[in-house]
Amino acid sequence: MITDHHSSGTMGSDGYKASAFPPAHLRRFEAVHVRLDAERTRLLGRLDWHLARGDHAEIPALVHRLSCVAFGRRLLSHLRPSAIKGGERYLFSSAMLRDSFTVCNETRDEGMHFILGIESDATLIGTEIVTFPYSHRSPGGAAGEHGATHRICVDAIESGHRLLAIVHSHPGSGPEANHPSSIDLRTQRLWEPGFGCIGGIWSRSGELRWFSAELEFEVEIKGTHLGPIGPNHWRLNTTCG
Repeated sequence: MITDHHSSGTMGSDGYKASAFPPAHLRRFEAVHVRLDAERTRLLGRLDWHLARGDHAEIPALVHRLSCVAFGRRLLSHLRPSAIKGGERYLFSSAMLRDSFTVCNETRDEGMHFILGIESDATLIGTEIVTFPYSHRSPGGAAGEHGATHRICVDAIESGHRLLAIVHSHPGSGPEANHPSSIDLRTQRLWEPGFGCIGGIWSRSGELRWFSAELEFEVEIKGTHLGPIGPNHWRLNTTCG
């Protein structure tokens, strides 16, 4: 499936250009968003714990707090500028992506990981692969454990880094096996507005496709471990060590 992209310099829904809104403000919005999601997960866990034990004394306070968090998330969604939906340029090392293929294909089950990085001279540079525990995993799908992924994102934001990409594998082989599914696009729409990250999908035979839901982007890969085979589509060079 080919995603729709917007031309460079187009205005967001609130009228801000991508280059006009200070990046520091965007990072603060991202940090608050992640903290609210983490608090929601924590409160839901406590609510389940009390309900399972028939202890209803704490339920009203938990429900009230969940309502406050839900209001905060809606308010943040309304106020948050859409500036990061402008074009982005990503730079990755082919050696890092070779390791990404290994992580995503180490078992028959679907594998996934984050790529974190920094921003320098209007380019987002991948610096590390970060893995996390799975809440579930099978050959047809996988999901990260919410608490772990939230902690990674909070630490990245607070240390001046960004979530640049969420990379996972598909079970098939060949260059047509790594198109994003409807689930992939739905997941991307959850992450993309808050972080400006892109998605990457490996096939079992070493093809890597980058995609987004709405974000216009450009990917450059340095090194000889991968070579381009189409727009936002690369193949692992198995002759490289």
